[in-house]
Parts: sequence; structure tokens; C-alpha cells
Amino acid sequence: MEKIKVIHIITRLDKGGAAENTLLTVKGLNGDRYEAKIIAGCFRRDKEDLKVANTKIEVILIPEMRRVINPFLDILTFFKLYLMIKRERPQIVHTHTSKAGFLGRWAAKLADVPIIIHTPHGHIFYGYFHWLITRFFIFLERITSLITDYIVTLTKRGRKEHLRYRIGPPCKFIPIHSGIERKRFEEIRANREEKKRELGIPLEAKVLGTIGRLEPIKGHLYLLKAAKLIVENPRFQETRFLLVGRGPLRKKLEREISLLGIRKNVQFLGFREDISEILNIFDIFVLPSLNEGMGRVLLEAMLMGKPVVASNVGGIPDIVKDEETGLLVPCKDFKALSERIIELLKNPEKAKFLGRKGKEKAEGEEFTAAIMVKRIEELYERAINEKISSGNFCNSIT
Repeated sequence: MEKIKVIHIITRLDKGGAAENTLLTVKGLNGDRYEAKIIAGCFRRDKEDLKVANTKIEVILIPEMRRVINPFLDILTFFKLYLMIKRERPQIVHTHTSKAGFLGRWAAKLADVPIIIHTPHGHIFYGYFHWLITRFFIFLERITSLITDYIVTLTKRGRKEHLRYRIGPPCKFIPIHSGIERKRFEEIRANREEKKRELGIPLEAKVLGTIGRLEPIKGHLYLLKAAKLIVENPRFQETRFLLVGRGPLRKKLEREISLLGIRKNVQFLGFREDISEILNIFDIFVLPSLNEGMGRVLLEAMLMGKPVVASNVGGIPDIVKDEETGLLVPCKDFKALSERIIELLKNPEKAKFLGRKGKEKAEGEEFTAAIMVKRIEELYERAINEKISSGNFCNSIT
């Protein structure tokens, strides 16, 4: 029996959650049933990129495909995608993130691909752009959903938000959690004391922080403002705040740290390979995002038993239940953020309780990579059967 050809298209194959989700999906698909490839842009092949060299995954590069809007490069990317899809002749095109999702789906439609599936890994309905630009992008999403067979949201709340903005009918949206590989969070090579010494952190200091690219949507500015209020408390003057990740906001955040007078309390760690070891020294993990598809880094922190404080936005409430598996705060409210963090610093027993309950949640089967891939395969088979029933599916694009 001839294999079903699947092409995954993603804007960046970096260390972000969307890229890890995509790579885990392609690695996990049943090789006897599917032949999968990835088309990606801005793949620098440096230490920050996901490692595919030791896998059997084929990655086709389009350097012109970038996150920022550039009419010339975007048009060039569209025609390259179309030509590649025509050459590869897949039965399924599965796109990821906004830019690749828009260009990839229309290229697939033009190339007569039978099945088109999209995973937005969140949305851009708020928190990113001026409201006029946002309205325009919502319009584009509504139009593009008409040529999309299914849209995979990472949480049930993500599905509700897509329906609230009338992106498409309810039957088009399928919630599938982003799965994680647990093994690398179970094998910690360095203990807490060793890691603290390596990073120059006093052994007795409490450690808080976040992990994510340094961009406005991740809300680092509000964490820094909360940090200022926290260290003003005499009991927590030595608290350390770690920002893990890199991005264009670095210089602005450094200026803010100086203005706030908390330079000795904040460390930028940049891109790190040792995420599990960094998480291991955290006393509290904070995710102050303005928008978030699911926040798989929350699951990683919870898997290691860390109490979490996060913004009540996007798909986060599907993962963090307030006062049950963590604490939630209103978006951009740095005073509330500082108060809830101090609440846990003052009450270690509550922090341990939330960490334990969060770990139990993260250890659930629904958040494993294997279950994620299984549900995606089920969606593929559902779409294939629907196309066969309607007479619109064949083993190759003609």
C-alpha cells in the first residue's frame, strides 16, 4: 500500500514550542502509513535551532519565509511553496503558526492538495498588534479557514476563542494538547547547589524566572515591575530573577532593569541547552504572557514539581487551575503578579502543594508526545475517510 505523503510547513524551526510540537509530530508519525517532510524558513542551523541532523526527517528550506511581514519575500515564499508542493504531491499539507499557515494553506489549495490542516499554536486575536491590524488578520483567518479542512487548537479554550472571533464553524476545530517528551526532565545532570554556583547565585537566595523569547507578547516587562515590588520587601531582597531566552527586547529590558534599580537581582541567561537543570533551581516559575496558545513550558515546569504563577490568558487556564495546580493573575497586572508570588514565598507549604498538584497534572497521559501524535493521526484518518467518501481523495495529486 502506498504511503500517505504529509508535508508540514512552519515559519521557524527554532527552539520554540510550535517547532518542538511539529518536530515531535513528524518524528512520531507511523512510518508504515505516512511519509512526512517539513518545509521551514529562517533555519539558521546554529545551536539555537532544533536538531534534526541525527533524525531521518527531511527538511526543505525556504530562507525567504520569515515572521516579519515583507511583501516581496512573502510573495516569493508563496510561489516557492506552491512549486515545492506541486513537486512533492502530498495528500496532506499541515501548516503551523500564522505566516506559514496563511501562505502554506493557499499554496496547497492552488496546488490541489486534497487535505489541508492548520495548527495556529495560539492566535493573534489580541496582544500582538494595533486593533486595526488585528481586525485585518482576523479577516484573513476567516477567509483562509474556508479552504481548511481542520484547525487544531492546543486547548479547548483556544477552540472557544476561535469560535468567539467567528474564524469558522465548530466542526472545524479539534483541540489536541501539545505533547512533551518527559525523559529530558527526568534526567537532571546537575544538582541545585552546583547549578547555583555555576550561575553565581547565592545558595540561600530564592530563584524565580521565566523561559521564552524576549518579545513583548511574553510580558517580561511586567515580571520586572513585579520583581521591583518583591525585592522592596526586606525578606526577599536577595531574590534572583532569571530570564531564559533571547530576542529583540533584550536591550529595552536591560534599560528597564537599570531604571527599576534591580540589576543585581536579574540575570539574562540567553539561549540554553540545559533547560531542565535551569528549571531545577527555580523555586517558582512565572509566565506573564499577554497571549499564549497553551504554554508548554508551563507543563515542563510543572512536570518538575515547580509551583507556577501565570497570566489568565489564552489556553493557560486549561493547564493552570487557579489555587489547584498553580496561581493565575490578570494580564499586565504586575501588582497582582507580585502579590501572588510573595504569597508563595511566604507560604512554602502552599508552594509545595501547588507544585505537587501541578506535577500530577503534567504527568497525565493527555500531555505526552505519544498521545498528541496518536490524536493527530486519528485526525488525518478522519479527514482521509471523509475525502474518500466524497470522492475527492486519491493517492497522488494529478
